[in-house]
Amino acid sequence: QGGGGLVDKQQDFIKKNLCEKLINLERILNSKIRSNLARLNKFWRKKFANDKSNSILVIFFRLAFKSKLNISAFSRFKGHS
Repeated sequence: QGGGGLVDKQQDFIKKNLCEKLINLERILNSKIRSNLARLNKFWRKKFANDKSNSILVIFFRLAFKSKLNISAFSRFKGHS
């Protein structure tokens, strides 16, 4: 059991590192999504405007774009090191 501490430290380091990478990725994705939001919304509105069978899809996309497809779950791990 003597080596357990080192393994734990390595795992903690890997977890922290991975979380930081994910948070950075989330930031990049969010800014990219924000910059494309208007164009995408216009595209989907036009695409589904006269098609009633796609109304559920329209609602889904509207909700997704409103929430900016936030993957904020990763941010919660930031404090846990």
